[in-house]
Amino acid sequence: MYRSKVVHLAVDNKAGVLDQIALLIRRTSWNVRSISANETIDPNVTTISILLEGRGTGAKQVAEKLTELEFVRSIDFCDEEDCYSTEAALVQVQTQQFAALHSCAAEFGARKLSQSGDKLLFEILGRRDCMEGFIRECMKLGSTQAIRSGPIYMQKNQGDAEHA
Repeated sequence: MYRSKVVHLAVDNKAGVLDQIALLIRRTSWNVRSISANETIDPNVTTISILLEGRGTGAKQVAEKLTELEFVRSIDFCDEEDCYSTEAALVQVQTQQFAALHSCAAEFGARKLSQSGDKLLFEILGRRDCMEGFIRECMKLGSTQAIRSGPIYMQKNQGDAEHA
């Protein structure tokens, strides 16, 4: 049975970091389902969220090896369900079923960005299951193209003491 694990890193913002992380992961039997690198409020730090899928203890080994890299400032390792996550998508649909598409967008919380003839462009922000549901429904209504950011993660309860 495949499992999903999230590795969330804060790393030095410098050239070659992602390459070294990819080389380390490549040596395991785990697959990178998604990866995203994002800016932080500190220009010297980048956060990287990696969703790994596989069997066995490979993900734990990846996390342990990552802690040894000099550019890693911090690391969180958790099950996917123990993290908050969100992603963004741009979804373009070519259809004549405007009312049904607008209803679908409202149901999933998507925002229309533009319309040109029978092509409508939507923006949606949310969890992976929400993205997939919206895209699946759009595909039923017409020709659909989607570009997704990939999820970003934060471990649940991180920073709660700061906001209490």
